[in-house]
Amino acid sequence: MNNNNKKIKVLFGGAFDIFHWMHLNAIRNAASYGDYLIMMVNSDKLVGEYKVGRKLYFNENERADIIRNLKFVDEVVIKDKFSEVDIIKEKNIDVFVICDEWVKEKKEEIKLMEERGGRVVIEPYTTRREFLDKMKEATRRMMDEKGMVLCEKCHQQT
Repeated sequence: MNNNNKKIKVLFGGAFDIFHWMHLNAIRNAASYGDYLIMMVNSDKLVGEYKVGRKLYFNENERADIIRNLKFVDEVVIKDKFSEVDIIKEKNIDVFVICDEWVKEKKEEIKLMEERGGRVVIEPYTTRREFLDKMKEATRRMMDEKGMVLCEKCHQQT
């Protein structure tokens, strides 16, 4: 908590369909930037809009329940729109955390945070490439068997 007893509110989010260690690490890192972590879980509808062809394993309520039960998460909202502008304003966010892969798409949110005197933290998508590559390959094989497609926008090689 800062010196005037105001809780620093942090906003971070994602789909979190098949929860794994990399998700946990990213959420833990986001929590470290403030005192009150608000997590956004992308709605089923929203995921369908940006991960075309991908079928979710868990619905939005199940995914939100997983996130809600992490000890460093204070609040969960299910997000229906790609933009976080309304949530930033409504929740009076101090720190907006985004993965580096989404910076180009989040210019409006970054500008809003700067105008409000807030902070934007850009986190690397992953720090353990080997782990993620193995997990993606196993997931890709499993999805292929079920006739599903892995979203390459979110799971591209670097």
